[in-house]
Amino acid sequence: MIKKYKFNIYDILIIAMVALCVMGIMFRENISDSISKTVYNDTANIQFQVKEADGDIISSVSAGDVFYFENGAEFGTLLEGYSYKNSTVYENVQGTPEMTPSPEKYDITGSFLSNGRFTDNGFLCGTEKIFINSEIKLHSKNALLIIKVTEIETAINGNNEQ
Repeated sequence: MIKKYKFNIYDILIIAMVALCVMGIMFRENISDSISKTVYNDTANIQFQVKEADGDIISSVSAGDVFYFENGAEFGTLLEGYSYKNSTVYENVQGTPEMTPSPEKYDITGSFLSNGRFTDNGFLCGTEKIFINSEIKLHSKNALLIIKVTEIETAINGNNEQ
């Protein structure tokens, strides 16, 4: 005796779920790309400092240079940078602190203009999270810098105005 099988609504739902899973596996690259390729439209003015840089770095960096993360993703454009002699504080013979400028070392402060997205506790530039006091290794076509982020501000109209 052959038993006839009837489809019911549960069978149709199970077949549809299996078909959706198979389609999800087949198109997973396209799905993940569409989710992860979010357009970041926030612009930040990121203030930084570099401690004890040598004179070669000072001469090889200028405003307008584009800097990149270690993974090659773009970090931003250098808006401005100021250098001044690095000073060492030590205690002299009388016991009072004295500052002595270092002859070859400089401290640099400045700001970058970067595109990304503001988060609750920092700034997301591509896949890199940037926080105040974070140290980031950046490179341009002429220089390698390790910066310490001192401030993150909103930049209006793609410039450093607030």
